[in-house]
Amino acid sequence: MNEDSGSHYMQPNILHTLQACATKCEHITHMIAHMPDISHRRSQILIVSDCADICTLMVKYVARASFFSHKLAECCAYICGMCAAECMKYPDPDSRHCAAICQQCANECQQYAHYQQ
Repeated sequence: MNEDSGSHYMQPNILHTLQACATKCEHITHMIAHMPDISHRRSQILIVSDCADICTLMVKYVARASFFSHKLAECCAYICGMCAAECMKYPDPDSRHCAAICQQCANECQQYAHYQQ
């Protein structure tokens, strides 16, 4: 299997995970805005917003098999990992679910980054 066909083989799985992560992060941003402790969640709002944005961009790069997708995957893995860690600081179910999805996305992006190189 050549490198190009391998990247196409992995696309459906990582695309699904990236989309799920972006969607959950957008949702949690909305949820936080309506929580009574919003003032204590400023860093969470900022990080989940960044995570949603990088995952959305990553979907585009992977879908078109961009030459730069493996480099962006490294950045995406880092941001998703940071988002997972931030969301784990909060006990509410939405934050915990977001953390799990973000950690899965971080793991898959890290694998994708290394597989592409």
